[in-house]
Amino acid sequence: MNEIENKINEIENFDFSSSENFDVNSVYEVVNGYKVERENLKAREAENLIANLGPKYIDAVSIDKFMEKRENLRNLMRRYSADSDLIKNMSNEQGGERDKIYGIANFLYNKFALHLNDMLINLTFSYEEFDFIIKTLNQKLEYNSDEIFQVLKLKNDCLDSFVDIFKNLNKDDNMRVEMTINNIILLYHLLAKYKAHGINKQFELFANILNKIGESNQVFNALNILKDRLNEEFNFWTTSITPDIQIKPEEK
Repeated sequence: MNEIENKINEIENFDFSSSENFDVNSVYEVVNGYKVERENLKAREAENLIANLGPKYIDAVSIDKFMEKRENLRNLMRRYSADSDLIKNMSNEQGGERDKIYGIANFLYNKFALHLNDMLINLTFSYEEFDFIIKTLNQKLEYNSDEIFQVLKLKNDCLDSFVDIFKNLNKDDNMRVEMTINNIILLYHLLAKYKAHGINKQFELFANILNKIGESNQVFNALNILKDRLNEEFNFWTTSITPDIQIKPEEK
């Protein structure tokens, strides 16, 4: 247990019913430091997962572009930090230079967030795995009124075109698909209705499919962790340079 964790443990066990002195300022510094340390650790873990597993499911160029957009916005916030002479010499009136810097940064954040939402996930299935997916969706599942429209959306967005490609494959070929994260989540939601009976070939195919979908979701979730961390940094920076503006970036 490091020094910060020891201090956090002391804070958690402090007896607030006692008359013992409680230094709010020093305790707040410890709590804030602990929070920053945990967030940094979470971000590093996300970066490592993206580096190791990301290229398996997302085009490397898209990942590099995501990281570049993230770092570029962080560099803007460093350049125009509240302590910088650049910001100190700018007017803080409504519509002034600080507001304009905020507007530029907000535009860049939204472009960054849209890039993440537009990323395509690559999944490679064996012939048998994709055949299992199609037969399960078409023949083995029951759908309620909401799920009918979900299936139709999936078919219209990508599934029908995938099936056309699949028809021309040989049984030893792999089936590679590109899907948005929303359609992957939808596919998982529908396949999750399937129930495996015993440990057999169908069980193994189903497990492999779920594992691939699960891994791709891990990569996307890691990217989202970095996006959320940047969102927090952006909000803190915004309130530091323009105290009257407290607008969370909107992903339009």
